[in-house]
Amino acid sequence: MSEIIRAESLRGFPEIVAELGGDSDALLEENGIDPAVLADNDAYLSYRRVMILVERAAVALSAPDLGIRMAERTGAGMLGPLAVAMYNAETVGAAIAIGQRFFHFHNRTVVLTLARFDTDHDLITFDVRMRRAPRHVQTYERGIATLHGFLATVCGSAYKPKAIRFRHEPLSPLPRYRAVFGIAPTFHAPDAGVVLARDLIDAPLIGANPQLHKIAEHFLESVAPPAAADDALAPRARIIVARLMRLGDYTQADLARAFGLHERTLQRRLKLEDTSFEDIRDDVRRELAQNYLAQRGIPLAHVAEMLGYAEPSAFTRASQRWFGQAPREVRKRMTG
Repeated sequence: MSEIIRAESLRGFPEIVAELGGDSDALLEENGIDPAVLADNDAYLSYRRVMILVERAAVALSAPDLGIRMAERTGAGMLGPLAVAMYNAETVGAAIAIGQRFFHFHNRTVVLTLARFDTDHDLITFDVRMRRAPRHVQTYERGIATLHGFLATVCGSAYKPKAIRFRHEPLSPLPRYRAVFGIAPTFHAPDAGVVLARDLIDAPLIGANPQLHKIAEHFLESVAPPAAADDALAPRARIIVARLMRLGDYTQADLARAFGLHERTLQRRLKLEDTSFEDIRDDVRRELAQNYLAQRGIPLAHVAEMLGYAEPSAFTRASQRWFGQAPREVRKRMTG
């Protein structure tokens, strides 16, 4: 039951599809979602099916910016009471902390993190924690565009992102991204998120109402108590493994050092979360492989190298295990 999301997440989807000349009911039904469910914002849907729906709809409608369109249409308002709590928090940092504590009210697989980026900037990341996740670049574009819109609203003219980061390749022409974010994003990054000046993290939010914040927070505490795994290691481990993978050779010991933990302690904590270094590395490799194989310009031998495989044959075996096809066949299927 962890891979679920509120039906509210598809608010505006039928209207966008209609504007693009498509049939939203048909798209929903083809992907195992009853169109009638969208009328109940408190209903929950399979997040995996929603991911696949948006990816397929983007292709069927020739709308590579579908995720961004959905973010522009709904903004953070789709988060319901969580949005009320975040918009009315005391500071940006407090808003992100609320998101970290209660995002499971809306979606149990998304993780928000706030971390140091450099001397003067912090990075707010948006990450999807799902084993064997389908390709979900539209989900990331919607998530980052929604986060950007939220920050622009609560920070006002002071908000000028240093960077917008995506793990995947550009899906739309760069002018489309510049129109949304004000800058050209960084693609093929080891993480996905927004980099902003540290001063803004502690800045008071524009228009925040402390009373509304308190009411929304109390409601969330009553219906969605903070997850017991607020300090879960696995989501952060995924981010670090993705970064380490781009640097070349790395081991479980390197990951443990990144957390300041003994290697056996890392193993024990990951086991408590029903995962392991090997599982996390395999999931990260699979997700990156999907992104790289969707780009014809990257030679397959180079893809294998970027994923940390010493031999192309090892990558071929992994691809067969993940996708049921060799890398060349996967690329052909994804790119036509």
